[in-house]
Amino acid sequence: MRGSSKPFLKWIGGKRTMASDLLARVPVGYNKYCEPFVGGGALFYALQPDAGYSATLFGKPTAAHLSDVNADLITAYTVVRDNIDELVDELKRHTKNHCFAHFQESRIAFADKSNPVKFAGHFIYLNKTCYRSKFEINKKGHFSSSMDTNLDGEILNERNLRNSSIALQGVQIECRSFFDIVPEPGVFYYLDPPYYKTAQLYNVGDFGKESQAAVAKKCRDIDKAGGYFMASNSAEDYIRELYAGFNIEKINVHRVFAQENTGKFGTQEELLIRNYGENENMEVRHERKKNENGDIIRQRQIYKKSTSRT
Repeated sequence: MRGSSKPFLKWIGGKRTMASDLLARVPVGYNKYCEPFVGGGALFYALQPDAGYSATLFGKPTAAHLSDVNADLITAYTVVRDNIDELVDELKRHTKNHCFAHFQESRIAFADKSNPVKFAGHFIYLNKTCYRSKFEINKKGHFSSSMDTNLDGEILNERNLRNSSIALQGVQIECRSFFDIVPEPGVFYYLDPPYYKTAQLYNVGDFGKESQAAVAKKCRDIDKAGGYFMASNSAEDYIRELYAGFNIEKINVHRVFAQENTGKFGTQEELLIRNYGENENMEVRHERKKNENGDIIRQRQIYKKSTSRT
């Protein structure tokens, strides 16, 4: 029986804390969901039925495509989808043996990628036990983060991992650059690239102005092709300039890793950019869900792109 699923990884820049903000802005009428900077996949999981939101409001895309340039991450997703029983056994072993010595052994074994299931086990174990889940790989391809002595949460949440596997059935998972995507009409793309001026946190090397401009150009290509896009990024003037003409919102987001960039924990301002929204020629519908007492417990605005853009 299917149950609720949520991201099985802790990921820097993950959108778990703002899933409701994203869901409130998901368009209707799209025929496929595409997340090319998948990371922890928070929006993908939030879109699933029984994800803690109303399936009648948010539904599930008829097809989905998840991709990322991080080959290790894509291996983990693929194994969760295709080899869940073996992966659970691996993570049970890691949970039983967890200690500093075992963590060090797993760090070394991480370099061996010959067995995808064992590798995914190391990947998820290290992600859950490394310092603040800051997953760092050095230039030699070795895992370099230290162990977190204050373990926050479970190494293995078997129920969620199995539900994640169910959610991923039939989903296309691919190691691919966002820039290789050919935009299609009717497809909804959620874009969560490394944020401007914070790329050093993502362990992706250089993702500066040139890369940000290329993402913005691809978004304009999506728009011209008749697709929908929603993009997240830093609340910087440069980003606003890149996406001039689109619907740009500033929202406050709680960030566990905010200390890295601002010197303190708490909220930070981010931008949500869409090629649909109330400030364009849109069909906008408001839906509310009430509990048995008549109190509004969930509401969203539904945006449907008009047949022709002006």
